[in-house]
Amino acid sequence: MASADSEAGDTGKLRCGDAICARGLFRHILSRSGESGRRQREWGGRADICRPGDLTPLLYDVPIMDTSPALRRAIGRRLVSIAIGGRRMRNISIAAAILFSLSCNAQAAVSYSVTDVGVSDGVGMSTGLSLNTSGMVVVTTPYFDTVDLRFRMRSFVSSGGIASVLETPAGLDFQVTGIADNGVIGGSVGIDDFRSLPGMWSGSELRYLPLPASQDPDWMAVGHVTGMNRHGDMVGASYLSSVHASEVSAEQVALVWRQGELEVLAAPSFHTIRTFDISDSGVVSALAFADGAGAGAGNPHLVTWDGDGTFADLGEVPAFAQWNSASASGRMVGVGPYADGGMDAGPFVFDPDGVHALPVLPDSVDTWAGDINNAGVIVGDAYIGESEEQIAVIWLGGEILDLNSLIDPASGWTLIDAQAINERGQIAALARNAAGEMRAVLLAPVPEPAVWGTMLGGLALVGLVARRRAAKSPRPAAFA
Repeated sequence: MASADSEAGDTGKLRCGDAICARGLFRHILSRSGESGRRQREWGGRADICRPGDLTPLLYDVPIMDTSPALRRAIGRRLVSIAIGGRRMRNISIAAAILFSLSCNAQAAVSYSVTDVGVSDGVGMSTGLSLNTSGMVVVTTPYFDTVDLRFRMRSFVSSGGIASVLETPAGLDFQVTGIADNGVIGGSVGIDDFRSLPGMWSGSELRYLPLPASQDPDWMAVGHVTGMNRHGDMVGASYLSSVHASEVSAEQVALVWRQGELEVLAAPSFHTIRTFDISDSGVVSALAFADGAGAGAGNPHLVTWDGDGTFADLGEVPAFAQWNSASASGRMVGVGPYADGGMDAGPFVFDPDGVHALPVLPDSVDTWAGDINNAGVIVGDAYIGESEEQIAVIWLGGEILDLNSLIDPASGWTLIDAQAINERGQIAALARNAAGEMRAVLLAPVPEPAVWGTMLGGLALVGLVARRRAAKSPRPAAFA
């Protein structure tokens, strides 16, 4: 990321808030990719980075950071006319420059639509709220069983606002963990109040995931799923349970299921491993605890395994922290105690430079970072003010925002808890409607990030057609 005092025109340091003033974003991108000077000269021109107050903004003396619909329409008409005029493809690079700036700032000032996914939460304690890239949502909600006279869990999958119950065998509950892009759902099947088995839904079929075999006939292997990526890979844990009573061992074995195939994870010098997520790039993240002696004594260590099983110890992290999500870029989020040693805790993010506290709202009492996508956008919830009202929050570009400030205030929704975000920027959250009912909802950015790519692709196609037509047209001898 470029620092605030970076010089305009530095290559390879684009950041949100920059406008590209000039001719040749493709030259700029090629230089970032390490292409040769010959390719740069082929496209020609310069690519200056223009920051507010530095250089004159491009196009009609209107600040390029303005993302109003009227400006976008004006830009579109102007660029299409340039492309049709056959002014070579470098003009399309101006389109790319403008669209980069607009889409970048659209992320910083995004708004969201709210769609009820068809699942009611009577007590406001839903868990496992997750979604895939196509916007299918899964959620587990508690309900009171009037026959057994106890609270139980019921899970749903919703697509297009229509929800279906994930029917389980009689007496068993299924708690969802995630949903893959192909619709496979991962989670844990509750045997009783203390034990569960890892499982997955494929279509309408519930299938149990394999576990390491017990070597003692009086003990059986049980376990659960803790994380799932968009490809359907899952991580979790296994432990032993007595076949005669609801007794479980304290010792856990860390597991990963890649396409349903079981792998046992091992970390040198550590006694206990607790996985919490697997990224879209296949990297497993976990906390590793020592047995009181050796390299890992003291606070837990953050550890990872990549797709081929290579183990890495990322170092010691604060004790009593709850780690929740990991992105393909290696960033991880969670919540844990502050460095002052007090009882208060706050959200944090881990990156290659270590653990960093995330900003919180000024009047927040408690803040939770629940999920992060590959673009680095983080979602969660916060408790605000003396009344400790719960609200959904989002971190965009290092800034925390109340998600309620990014939806239509006339919609009647109050966003309570943002639990998951996908690669399209869609968010699965809990919300209260105008009637006071708690519902699971899907938030979609307006416009979606894909809109900008579609606009740029259309402009490039128009320019390519114009070039081909120009090449076939007779030319005056002076330009031959």
